[in-house]
Amino acid sequence: MNGFLVDISKEDWENLPPTQQSWLVYCAIQNLNHRVQCLENRKYFDKIASFLGGILGGIAAIFGSKIKP
Repeated sequence: MNGFLVDISKEDWENLPPTQQSWLVYCAIQNLNHRVQCLENRKYFDKIASFLGGILGGIAAIFGSKIKP
């Protein structure tokens, strides 16, 4: 396992005992759950970053309109 995805071939998967297959599925689901929780906890950072990006974009647009070629 590479941190998230189960990195085994179909043949290896078929040769695993059912308990080990279940354990790999459980680990993959737990890793997915952890990643989703991390993304959900970023909502304040994302809002602040988009607000600051809007301000910087507005300033760049104002300066861009003042410069004449």
